[in-house]
Amino acid sequence: MIFSDGLDVEKILELYARFKGRVRVSFGWGTLLTNDFRGLAKDDALAPFSLVCKAVSANGRPTVKLSDNPNKAMGPADQIARYKRVFGVGTQERMEVVV
Repeated sequence: MIFSDGLDVEKILELYARFKGRVRVSFGWGTLLTNDFRGLAKDDALAPFSLVCKAVSANGRPTVKLSDNPNKAMGPADQIARYKRVFGVGTQERMEVVV
């Protein structure tokens, strides 16, 4: 699992403690997690821009993305519900997603 939205040191430590030993975890800060090529090309031509790509399946099985905002969850509804149960995700407040 890669946690990368709205993180600070306190939240990273909290998430690590919660999931340690249950799944492999990694942490990053949004766009810079996988798109940090600043200073590697002339005129900063490879500077990060806001682009998000998410896998929809792996080895023939659908992927699931959970979020602190349930409106941003992705994947088959039954699998989203399953993983919320597995990881003990309680009631969540729905927030408007701005595109």
